[in-house]
Amino acid sequence: MDAIGINTVDSLMNKLHRNRSSTIKYISRLRKKGYVKTTQGSDKKRIYYIFPENKIQGKSYEEIINKYSPIKLQENNMHKIYGRDIPIEEVLVYAVKSNDIRTIIASLSLFRYVKDWLLLKKLAKDKKTTRMICALYDVARKTMKTKRMDKRFKRMKITGEKYEYFIFNFKSKDFSDIEKKWRIYLPLNAADLEDYK
Repeated sequence: MDAIGINTVDSLMNKLHRNRSSTIKYISRLRKKGYVKTTQGSDKKRIYYIFPENKIQGKSYEEIINKYSPIKLQENNMHKIYGRDIPIEEVLVYAVKSNDIRTIIASLSLFRYVKDWLLLKKLAKDKKTTRMICALYDVARKTMKTKRMDKRFKRMKITGEKYEYFIFNFKSKDFSDIEKKWRIYLPLNAADLEDYK
């Protein structure tokens, strides 16, 4: 399959030496066979992820974030998860641990879809990200309508805890109240959340 990889119509036209109409028909045939997943780039162009693994129906964390967020991520086909459903709660913890600003910002919309706060609490505790999750939740609440967090989740001793960074040396100008509350430096500002408005 000459088309394997991440492509636009234009890049595929160059790879396959075909005209636009023929290339679009080719993509359509591959999609019907289950090899193609499509997202939209920041310039509104369609991006085609053409991989044999797509047919196996595995999912990546990025794919789940893209499903729920207005901010799209590049999907990483090297880190597909097969044979089980991935809960939103697990994806949130993954996003916090990613050390990637775009992934963290895109994951904010996932708070609208959390069903099991106790699972999120357990996963966050296991990965030592509880304060990070709570701080991100408070940012999400300021930005959009979200479900209410289970009160048991927020019951924790913060006094005396050292400040932590999501990403080293990144601090927020706009969410210093949340930083102070959870003793955690946030790597985002209000301007980064324009896509949620």
